[in-house]
Amino acid sequence: WDPELCQFFDIPMEILPN
Repeated sequence: WDPELCQFFDIPMEILPN
C-alpha cells in the first residue's frame, strides 16, 4: 500500500499489512 492509496481510500496504514 502507498500513502496516496490510503488517503484515496481513507484507510489508516496501521490496519494495512506491510
